[in-house]
Amino acid sequence: MFAGWKPALPGGRTHYVRGLEARALRMGWKPALQGGGDLRGGWCNGSLRGMKKDCDAAPPWAGRTVSLRGISFRTDAKGVVPLSMQLAEAIKDAIIHRKIRPGDVLPTIHEWAAACGTGVKAPRHALERLAAGGWARPVRGVGFVVVHRGEDAGANDRILFYVRQTGFSYYCSGLMAVLDARLTAKGYKPFVVNAWGRSEAPACGRFEALLKERWALVIVIDGGAEACRLAATSGHPFLLRGTAKAPPAVRQAPSCVGFIGVRFGGALADLVRECARQGVRKVVQFKYDPGAYDAARLLAEAGIETETVRAGRESSPAAVAQASITQMRRIVAERRLPDLFFFTDDYLAQGALAALDAAGVRVPEDVRVVTHANRGLGPIWHKPLTRIEIDPLAHGRATADAILRHLRTGERPLDIELGVAWKKGETF
Repeated sequence: MFAGWKPALPGGRTHYVRGLEARALRMGWKPALQGGGDLRGGWCNGSLRGMKKDCDAAPPWAGRTVSLRGISFRTDAKGVVPLSMQLAEAIKDAIIHRKIRPGDVLPTIHEWAAACGTGVKAPRHALERLAAGGWARPVRGVGFVVVHRGEDAGANDRILFYVRQTGFSYYCSGLMAVLDARLTAKGYKPFVVNAWGRSEAPACGRFEALLKERWALVIVIDGGAEACRLAATSGHPFLLRGTAKAPPAVRQAPSCVGFIGVRFGGALADLVRECARQGVRKVVQFKYDPGAYDAARLLAEAGIETETVRAGRESSPAAVAQASITQMRRIVAERRLPDLFFFTDDYLAQGALAALDAAGVRVPEDVRVVTHANRGLGPIWHKPLTRIEIDPLAHGRATADAILRHLRTGERPLDIELGVAWKKGETF
């Protein structure tokens, strides 16, 4: 007897208990009534013998509902990492370390919000991230069920990514969106370990645990030396992308299938040539990420004085922009404007340009400006900016093509350099 239903009454009519329809749908059952009856109005004609299941779930779940008490949520609502990603990473850690098992049902968003002291938005997005990454799947009438099976999963279609981001990166987000879409369309299952901020230790711990499983390919994007070493000693074929800190021994490892880099040299050479043509004698370069590309050496070789200003640290976009405003106000107050400002990050440019505008400094009449920019994003200015432009979607397509080519043909080495473009605007 289905829970909640009372026996059929005389005359073939079945009593409907208030709220039962919603309960039945949550359990994945669909009423198929004989005689054309429905469940509305409190009474219905016909019988429920045609009741049938209509969902993609396994039979009613024996898997336990996960308790959040044994999971450590060290969240920072003011940090660079979105709260939803912090929550999702904590669940991934619990899955990797077998605190949560395949078949377990994750708590509802309301239970999660109550346990973590957040609104429902962050848990909802965290569950969506887990589903998109292949760690769990939504089952109607049940909730989000853990499906990541570790060593039981096949290897031929699984690709493990290690992705390091020093802040909220539009470039990295666009790149990974294209990679995920293209690889998924070809039947592959990407799994992503994200490393945020200055310390890669927590992410490397997850990465090392996952490397014990089976993978068709491991890809390290902008990872540090430890992530590269773990990939090189894992026994899996691995690809390095944009990883300038990779030791030579890692790049020469037998299992390394290639290196995909980003070449800034051509655009920086265009910057130096334009400086020489316009008689620029001093450049102030704004940076916040020590690993970002640097024009100082090429400018110095051309006899151009260069000062590098460190604005902000690996933090939120708003914090980087505010640090840039502070530094620019100081420079303007000291009345030491250079011939040219060069910004290696679009958030730095956004803050500094706002400070110049507020101080009444005209661009390019009083000082000239060149900035880094992601194609299709910013920074936004009332004049077209002269910029070094990088296209994350084009880079994603080129990287995906190289990965698919290797998986299809076994081609190696995949040594590819992705370019950036010098775009002439009205600010230099």
